[in-house]
Amino acid sequence: MRTRLILLLVGIVLMAIFAALNWSEFVRPAQLSWAWRIGEAPLGLVMLALLVLSWVGFLIGSAYLETRYQLAAHRSSKLLDAQRVLADRAEASRFTELRTYLESQTALAVQREIATTTRLEQAVHQERSEMMGAMDRLSRTLAAYSGDIKRGDGVRQDGLSSVKRGEGVRQDGLSSI
Repeated sequence: MRTRLILLLVGIVLMAIFAALNWSEFVRPAQLSWAWRIGEAPLGLVMLALLVLSWVGFLIGSAYLETRYQLAAHRSSKLLDAQRVLADRAEASRFTELRTYLESQTALAVQREIATTTRLEQAVHQERSEMMGAMDRLSRTLAAYSGDIKRGDGVRQDGLSSVKRGEGVRQDGLSSI
């Protein structure tokens, strides 16, 4: 816009200088045909007036187009702002939805972990109880074997095979059975 305005102003100044230098020719009367009649008028002034009118028309047209452009740009800017607001809201909604989804998945993972931990603790407790029971039975069985060996009768209390004195006993006192 500025270069157009500068060129227009330079053109006006050059035409004004040209008219000032040749003013005597501009105001000299001449016979002119107006299509419906013939009259005398200064040809230079008529041409200068037509030039000024065309410049005024150009300026009015240019101002009109610039105003339309500015209004369209303003409208587009408002529409873009409205679309940006809608996009921001949609994005915020998606982030909220994603956060809700992640929170629910985290809660489910925590619940699964708690349930798995509980089942694991129960299984460990049950295995421990079974192992303690097996160790208790083994301890009683060993005590019974030890008691049978020390007594020397070779008959166990539970009715299973008996061990004779000295059989199955190693030098260090442990049973080899």
